[in-house]
Amino acid sequence: FCNVVFAGSTTALTGLDVDCNLTINAGATFNAGTFVHNVAGNWSNDGGTFGAGASTVVFDGTTDQNVGQESFYNVIPFKAAGVLLATGNWNVAGSFAMGGGTVNLGNSRAHVATGGVTVIGRLNMGTGTTTLTVGGNFLVSNPGELILQNAPVRIVMANTKVLQVLGGGKITATGSGASVPTIESALGQS
Repeated sequence: FCNVVFAGSTTALTGLDVDCNLTINAGATFNAGTFVHNVAGNWSNDGGTFGAGASTVVFDGTTDQNVGQESFYNVIPFKAAGVLLATGNWNVAGSFAMGGGTVNLGNSRAHVATGGVTVIGRLNMGTGTTTLTVGGNFLVSNPGELILQNAPVRIVMANTKVLQVLGGGKITATGSGASVPTIESALGQS
């Protein structure tokens, strides 16, 4: 499919492969079930309801993609080219597992990844007061890179969970004064 627009109530009976944009109109409902849904364009929820169920949304476009505010179950950015930009806050109940490419978490956003984060691509924490709250472990694996740049960005880790950099993965942090990025536990320790 190219541009998919949900205008009524729809329940997925199989995974969708959306080659362009996916839009959920005001008052519409899209129940994703337990399927894998691939989206190559933008994701926009204009006041409808996305029932994530136990689904996985794979963002796999080869150009820039914008993803607005949404509550997902699993999210897998798997981009060969282009940037996946969060234009709204994301709440990921399952896992956020980057398969490749670049994700920018946007300007002054508050994201939650309850099940943990795996970075194999480039995860840019964005700018402004962007916060990523992680309920599970946070892994940065080769050739992954976590970018914390010139802004009061924060990663808040659940108590007893770890931020781990594995074999060739890296964290790049820049900033000074009030613009120093922080990584802290749920207890508030840096």
